Amino acid sequence: GDEDYDGAFDGWDKCPGTPFGVKVDSAGCPLDDDQDGVPNYEDDEPNSRYGAYVDDRGVEIPEDKLISMLDVSSAVPRQDVELFLRNKNKQNQPREHKPIPPKFKEVDTNKDGYISFDEILNEIDKYFDFDTKLTSDDIYELNNFFFSQ
Repeated sequence: GDEDYDGAFDGWDKCPGTPFGVKVDSAGCPLDDDQDGVPNYEDDEPNSRYGAYVDDRGVEIPEDKLISMLDVSSAVPRQDVELFLRNKNKQNQPREHKPIPPKFKEVDTNKDGYISFDEILNEIDKYFDFDTKLTSDDIYELNNFFFSQ
């Protein structure tokens, strides 16, 4: 099939959903003659200089505006700094861990009361090697527990 009627079959169409009537290349993607990353049908400046920085409408961004956009030396508002510090302090507080359900106790190989990413990956590997008592439903439950702890 060719759902978007652009002449590229859906299985090989690298740009599905192209609007009707838009000219496309052999991969089914809209043409971009000036190669600025904005397809011709959306490009307000269809002949941008090669390598120029353009906005989302394909219009070249003047150098002074580009410099001001890249300038990150602006002061940060006090409320943003205070919010950052509050969140940073919360991150440094010890987390309360949920108790590990009995059927997942053996997954906690280092016995620290927390199932780590490496421990859950190890258990998933064991599942695919038929080397665990856990079922596929248990693996899903273990995954949910991991993200909730």
